Amino acid sequence: MSKLDKLLAAEAAAAEAFEEDQSVPYPDHVKISRPNRARSRVLQVRLNPEEFEAIERIAAARALPASAVARERLLAMIREDEASQADVAAQLVVVADQIRAFAAQMNPGAVGA
Repeated sequence: MSKLDKLLAAEAAAAEAFEEDQSVPYPDHVKISRPNRARSRVLQVRLNPEEFEAIERIAAARALPASAVARERLLAMIREDEASQADVAAQLVVVADQIRAFAAQMNPGAVGA
């Protein structure tokens, strides 16, 4: 097992212990909308030591486990992607409305104009 694998395993164990130990409260700024126990899938990610240390620094500054910080950013990426897709759909509706309006101006007697 490499040094990075050992670090990842240790962090995973610490995160699980943190989530299972109800005597350790989350900081006041952390809002828990649903317990992580409802999550049923695990994603393993390999990072180089510098990347892993960067996540640990960010997490420590926020008084959170590294896994919570990583999960937060992944979920934010999903929300941004979904919002981007919604924006494209909204833009297509606007363009379609503009095309209809232009067609109606060009052919005012047409059905549906």
